[in-house]
Amino acid sequence: MSLTPVNPAELLPVPTSIYQALAEFNHAFEKLIRDLDTLKNCGLFDSEALAAKRDLLCRIHAETNYDLTETLRARELSNSSYYDRLCMNWEELTKDPGDVLLEAEEIKRRMKEEQRQQSTLERSKQRKKAR
Repeated sequence: MSLTPVNPAELLPVPTSIYQALAEFNHAFEKLIRDLDTLKNCGLFDSEALAAKRDLLCRIHAETNYDLTETLRARELSNSSYYDRLCMNWEELTKDPGDVLLEAEEIKRRMKEEQRQQSTLERSKQRKKAR
């Protein structure tokens, strides 16, 4: 299954098995890194070589997590857009006709306020010119 981002017109959920696999992947890496630390600190092996291998594993772990989660993020964003569109359609269908009247009244009120401010500004300019 591809997790490539898609057009939000189509829903492509991410199965929970993907998140479970990612969690197990991270758990395995964490265990591997802890085990390397144990081996490095026991004094039996070359600690510098094990530290270098640990750093390499940590880098692989971080880069892989970045790539995987970036793909998941894009997919979930697409799914979010899909549901957002559905919600907006639903809100439009269930909109109360009275809301339109309230919105119109609010617009009228704002326009009057802007006109009042504009008139005050013009009177102020005229007074300055008269001086």
